[in-house]
Amino acid sequence: FDNSSHGIYCYRYNNYGEFYPDIVNNRVYGNGGDGLRFDSRVMSATYHMAPSASLNAVYQNGGRGIYCKTNQAASLLYNDIHDNSGDGLYLQSGEGSRVHYNNIYDNSGTYALVNGHSAGANVRYNYWGETATAQMAAGSNPKNIAALYDVYDDTALGTVYYEPWLDAAETL
Repeated sequence: FDNSSHGIYCYRYNNYGEFYPDIVNNRVYGNGGDGLRFDSRVMSATYHMAPSASLNAVYQNGGRGIYCKTNQAASLLYNDIHDNSGDGLYLQSGEGSRVHYNNIYDNSGTYALVNGHSAGANVRYNYWGETATAQMAAGSNPKNIAALYDVYDDTALGTVYYEPWLDAAETL
């Protein structure tokens, strides 16, 4: 709470070994940078960083709610990510990441989710806020949703698979 930088920062900087941070049941708020940050500076096959975050309340941070850049799949389940100054979630993790049952809404950045990977992102069963939910409900899917940055915004990125979604915030 109330750090001038990131709330919880898991950083991988060398080429060897395995790192599996598991961040569970925290209130991460009022920090100057990202709320939760999983950052692998070295993206090689000789090490693994596979983060897990669940049951966290991540709000009112000066950056993104969650920033996740890893070479292995991430598991982000049952988090409440709202009212952050940046985007809700930046995801550039290995294929097979699970991002489900999160509330990602009312963040001040341009996007609720940025898919920073060329592979598709499985982000089904999340609540995205009223505006994004209304866009998802109108017409067929998948399609370009203003709150989701993916292949519809940059053809080098993968599709964000958001259907089915939650119509209301999940009680965590």
